[in-house]
Amino acid sequence: MLRIIEDLAGDWRRLDARIEGLSSEIETLARQDKACERLMTVPGIGPIISSAMVAAIGTGDVFSKGRDFGAWLGLVPKQISTGDRTILGKISRRGNRYLRALFV
Repeated sequence: MLRIIEDLAGDWRRLDARIEGLSSEIETLARQDKACERLMTVPGIGPIISSAMVAAIGTGDVFSKGRDFGAWLGLVPKQISTGDRTILGKISRRGNRYLRALFV
């Protein structure tokens, strides 16, 4: 039984080393991209979230404001405003599931 546990611990260490290598590679690629660099200036957004955002939405020109992006992602309800009336729709889950999980 002890040998099995030692083998599992070795596997765990190898996976940790592999994850660390991939994370550093993502960070290097994110530091080379101007869009990722700009996103990383926002507190709480690092190389993984910024690279996922750039991969999912590119420059983000399709969204007129941040709330539209949040509604697309499924974080806030869709908002329709006319005059002095604000109508909140439902929260859709149509956006990128992985990106939504990163934000949450």
